[in-house]
Amino acid sequence: KVSSAANLKEIEARLSASVAPEDRAEAIAMAMSSFDHNIQIVHDKEIASNADSILAKHLGYLLLRRDCRQMLPETRLALSKEVANTCTTLEMVYRASVSTVLEQFKFVGGEVMSLLLKAIDDELCNRLSLSEGPNENSANVDDKETSVDPDDIGMKDYGPQDDGGSLGTRDDETQASEAVITLDQTEEGDTILCKASKTLGHFARVGDATKPMAFHPGLLSTLINLMNAQPNDAVPVEARLNAIWIIANLACNEENMVMMACHPELLASLIAIASRSATKTTSTTTIVEVLRAQSIAVRALLNLSWAHENRIPMSEMTGLVQVLSKLILFRHPPKRGRTIQELVLQTRQQAAGTLRNLAAAPRRNKIRLCEYENGLLLDVLTDAVLNDVDEGVKKRAFATINNLAFHDTAMAMVKHPALVLALKNALLDDNALDLKPSAKGTLIVLERSITSDMDCYSNLRELLDAVNPAESAGEEE
Repeated sequence: KVSSAANLKEIEARLSASVAPEDRAEAIAMAMSSFDHNIQIVHDKEIASNADSILAKHLGYLLLRRDCRQMLPETRLALSKEVANTCTTLEMVYRASVSTVLEQFKFVGGEVMSLLLKAIDDELCNRLSLSEGPNENSANVDDKETSVDPDDIGMKDYGPQDDGGSLGTRDDETQASEAVITLDQTEEGDTILCKASKTLGHFARVGDATKPMAFHPGLLSTLINLMNAQPNDAVPVEARLNAIWIIANLACNEENMVMMACHPELLASLIAIASRSATKTTSTTTIVEVLRAQSIAVRALLNLSWAHENRIPMSEMTGLVQVLSKLILFRHPPKRGRTIQELVLQTRQQAAGTLRNLAAAPRRNKIRLCEYENGLLLDVLTDAVLNDVDEGVKKRAFATINNLAFHDTAMAMVKHPALVLALKNALLDDNALDLKPSAKGTLIVLERSITSDMDCYSNLRELLDAVNPAESAGEEE
């Protein structure tokens, strides 16, 4: 039943006046029944009537009440159920339009976020203990992504699409924290994690709210703890995906990028999620969950790599370059299906876009990338250009090669015959219009840098002869 004006007043009055457990339960049940719909204009009216503010105050009371030390277990469990129902109802109200959510966020956003973070932190503390996880050592630039408006945060693939060497030995890279399960989960606790994180997601879909969100005390740490929870079933899949998605959307804001990349655990955590894999014996549901988390994590990395200040440290993270090199070639998932294929393609495109951004780093970083694992990255990019069926992946891979090309990397490129072949194919193929600008730019660099007295000149000569046969014939005469 959609709330009417009279109904709203009654709900607000009952929530404000209820103190006894029975009265609180009846009031929140009435609110849940009334607010459970997807009509934005009605949710706008609910917020205009301050339904969210009243629910936030109600949630604050419940959290304070639950913090009392001397309490029977059944009383604490009942309070947890009330907290779960209140979080559920608050999420319903924030299904309002973006403009309404933004205006209300300006007034109560900080307070509501603090309450939601406490609810999440309390639940994680109830079931988890934190411990250090394993070490995650583990020009052309993509346009940064923009925020999106999810219909069902956490259970679909959200976020926009972008348009389109020796790397040092940083074995001391930041380690991600993993949350190791110690106590039993409860249905109420799962609801709290899912609905509280989803409400934060409603805020994160509002572009102007992303900066104050990212800088809100404790938000990033709580989201990282939520998405790092181990084992994988320690927290609901929806809550974990919500946390990753929020981070990816916050990373869309240019003012957040450097701060977020400097967080002690953020990059390592995203790399760890992007590194997850599934096998043929894994259930289809789990495979989709792994691929969805992987896709959103790589999208977050792509957004963070858009900032010039982040490209140097990110390009020097061997674990990041390694996982991106694997994902750009990930064409054959363990199981088939339309959703799976779409997720895999999105991940390949975003991995290629991230590499393209990292390749726009200063020259010393370009050299490191080209020398990574004895030229492995160049082989990977060449493979993507020659063998990927998606033009978007090919375009980004070629743009990465073009970004890497300058005088000191030219010889390393020419020593890869397959890369020279890829340049030849792109320049001679009349249908490869999207690839030609990057291919031409790379050829110009190679032609200026490789001279006839170099051992690798013969490889370049073959390319020049094929691309400019008339000039080659004139030279021979």
